Amino acid sequence: MLRPSSVRLMRPFVGAVVALVVLWCVYLGSPYWALWSFLSAVESRDPARIAERVNVRAVRLSLAKQIAQDGMASKALAGATGAAPSSMTASAIAAAADPIIEQIVTPEGLVALAPEIRETSRGASGWRIGGGRLASFLQASRWRGFRNVYFTLPPGAAPDRRVRLQFRLSRLSWRLVGIEPTPETRARLLADLVRLRRPGG
Repeated sequence: MLRPSSVRLMRPFVGAVVALVVLWCVYLGSPYWALWSFLSAVESRDPARIAERVNVRAVRLSLAKQIAQDGMASKALAGATGAAPSSMTASAIAAAADPIIEQIVTPEGLVALAPEIRETSRGASGWRIGGGRLASFLQASRWRGFRNVYFTLPPGAAPDRRVRLQFRLSRLSWRLVGIEPTPETRARLLADLVRLRRPGG
């Protein structure tokens, strides 16, 4: 049987352990809350709330890199720029794509960018803990280290109909820093770039 003095000594230790467990649980759940907050804002079409959950500069850079990778092998882009694909650098293509991306990556533009985000957001405000939908989102998430979580949405959709969202922890807040649209959406963005790069486009 523990002595009263031993019990008094153990209380701070037990309290610290409980506090750490609670903080750990809050940390593990926080990116899912951030996703729910973002999708709920998309569902209600609230630009201010969307902006709170998005790092616009990081998302623009993410999309520019993807378009650059697609453009490196694009004969259509080569014809529009007058340069061979092998001579075009990813940074040059990304710079050319920036005016398009700048128009898209706004709180309102993000809603229009990927229809998959809108599809996933339907009914976000009606989620319930323990529901099947929440379980599917847990399965669709992938952690990368302690500061990055990727969500593949909508859960259960065909691979070519899913979009991947990257959330990153910065200054105690999870924010959207990257979007990987469907191949169809990326092709549309590249086509817009080709059209604008052509003379008179």
